[in-house]
Amino acid sequence: MMKIDGKFRSVDDAEKAFKVIEDEFIAPYSKYLRLSGSDGVRQHWQDDKLEFFAFPTKYGASQGKRDVSASQHEMGHFITVPEERCIRTAFGFGGGVPVLSHLNPYDPRNRMMLGNVSATVEAKAMAWEVILTRDLHGIDLDYNDIASSLIYTEDFMNYKGSDNKEKLQWAAEKIIKYVDEFGTVDDFRKLWHARCEKLPELFRREEIRAKLYEEQPISREEIPHVNEGWHAIIEERTKEDVHMFSVALKRDDPEDWEELEGIFEDFDTYEQAHRWVMRVREAHGYEPPTSFSM
Repeated sequence: MMKIDGKFRSVDDAEKAFKVIEDEFIAPYSKYLRLSGSDGVRQHWQDDKLEFFAFPTKYGASQGKRDVSASQHEMGHFITVPEERCIRTAFGFGGGVPVLSHLNPYDPRNRMMLGNVSATVEAKAMAWEVILTRDLHGIDLDYNDIASSLIYTEDFMNYKGSDNKEKLQWAAEKIIKYVDEFGTVDDFRKLWHARCEKLPELFRREEIRAKLYEEQPISREEIPHVNEGWHAIIEERTKEDVHMFSVALKRDDPEDWEELEGIFEDFDTYEQAHRWVMRVREAHGYEPPTSFSM
């Protein structure tokens, strides 16, 4: 049960609800999936082997009480995020871009949020949460209530609306739209089983990907003028059929930045990596010198 602004989002008989979820959606894939932990999804490793992928059974703020909505929300993400990210810790989500300045860029709080991406990402997961709660447990969730947690997202200030009430209403309307678009629990079942059938291959690829930094890069591209005094380096690593493109943001003059050298993000395609570098540049409003061209 999760408390938000004095309201509750819950299924009364939590253990019965968990049995429904466990029996139908987790048990058939118990070699790969578990219900375990709190808040977000996580990979669990034993040495170099990806043991299982865990969906949470509660929210950290719920003081230890199990809440099936925590599981169902992440299950909604599982079938809506891109396939290559669906079994990564936190689904591979990263917030914003780093602030390239005199401050420590490794501080996760020192980032700029761009756009309102969380509104769409979370609305899709919440829509499936609404559908599962309605069709499996016979409970209709209040759209405004479920949307109210979005006030805590890092990019909430970029939601559409002149105040918090309008921003939350805008988010609630997105949830309503997706509930109508997605359909019923039968539609969820089709998407869930289609994705879970790929778990053996996805686990294999993640185990290879986890060790790709040990490989020498097969290509390297330097992009100057990401911000004043900063440049980016994109490196490609590959093993078997798995590719990774890592991005390092570095000072042009690293002498005083030896301890802070490099800010790393990694991506599955070159296009994703290059697009992220361009977003970093645009976020800082930096215009390369006129003599420079990409």
